[in-house]
Amino acid sequence: MTDSAKPLAGKVALVTGASRGLGKGTAIGLGEAGATVYVTARTLSTPGALPGTAEQTAQEVAAAGGKGIAVQCDHTDDAQVDAVFPRIREEQGKLDILVNCVYPAPGILPTTGPKMTGGAPFWETPVEEGWEAAFTLGVRAHYVATQKAMPMLLESSGLIVNISSPGNYVYIISTMYGMGKAANERMVNQMAQELEDTPVSIMTLWPGLVQTEIMGTALENEPAMMREILSLIWTNVEGADTELANMNTEQVLGLFESPTFSGRGVAALAADPEVKKKSGRVLALPALAKEYGFTDVGGNIPDGLKLLETAAWPPLAPDGARPQVGSAESVDV
Repeated sequence: MTDSAKPLAGKVALVTGASRGLGKGTAIGLGEAGATVYVTARTLSTPGALPGTAEQTAQEVAAAGGKGIAVQCDHTDDAQVDAVFPRIREEQGKLDILVNCVYPAPGILPTTGPKMTGGAPFWETPVEEGWEAAFTLGVRAHYVATQKAMPMLLESSGLIVNISSPGNYVYIISTMYGMGKAANERMVNQMAQELEDTPVSIMTLWPGLVQTEIMGTALENEPAMMREILSLIWTNVEGADTELANMNTEQVLGLFESPTFSGRGVAALAADPEVKKKSGRVLALPALAKEYGFTDVGGNIPDGLKLLETAAWPPLAPDGARPQVGSAESVDV
């Protein structure tokens, strides 16, 4: 953080899907800013096939300077989700920040198209394979958590941030993946319009290339895969193929950001008294870092997706759509 103070001291946050990856990093970033952070995950204390538990994340939140509270929750079960919010109200009396991050990575990978890691194209892939990842958890779970959080968020002039990716605009991983990201971003835009006359703000956050536990392993096992992903994502970047060809593995890895970088972005938004002006928008993490003056854990502002190169990205609102709430512009990358 750029300030030794704790701008979110006294604030209460909930980060869904926070046993590892972006959810864990976001929780830690909020902890750095002094927040009390509830973290949900299906795995409470004993790791399963994948690393990380809710309790481990809660401990790292505390080590970062906040207070972490682990909650076991399967976000495909509405009854379990429903129980989270009365607990937060009973223990804290309020909720200020909701970060929807739950996503079953690498659950989406089996639907990978032929350009990526040899998976089947959409017409050869069973519908149910990847559907839960893209829509049950990637869209519905975010909708349900937001709906159930709203009573407390309305009371606290709260903030909602949905973690997403540019999969709505370029081919990343699979058709199913892109469909889910498009639905989630549209949901945020529509919710913002219904929240326009309330004190609650909602927005989508695009991190860049994130070196999570799973992605780090994938890079070690298949370093060529990362170049393939970059080639697809940089479709509209002039000279991208030449740039990639001239980069060694260490330089490619230098494009990655830590998961905590996203948490610092959410913390900066939550500390901004004018955050309502950003409601309904898609926000690029590197742009937020430049605006608010925070950096990643290495002191840099990584931009592996070239989100700051506006010419590489189309407008974020479709032609003819209502302008996004709080902004005269439709592009924020």
